[in-house]
Amino acid sequence: MRVRVCIITGFGINTDLEMAHAFELVGAQATRIHLNDLIKSPSQLAKFSVFVFPGGFSFGDHIGSGAMMA
Repeated sequence: MRVRVCIITGFGINTDLEMAHAFELVGAQATRIHLNDLIKSPSQLAKFSVFVFPGGFSFGDHIGSGAMMA
């Protein structure tokens, strides 16, 4: 059975595609989920073994992406 990985994505967040690719390379099943979809249905986290906040913000942190994730 493959490890299931949830990778958060959303406006201003980058490296989620690269993160998904890296997990797939080592045999995991990576799923990118938009933060708004996770907020609407937080119970979907139960089906994942790993929960990832990608590093880096494509606009620096000028629009508050880091604060939102905190």
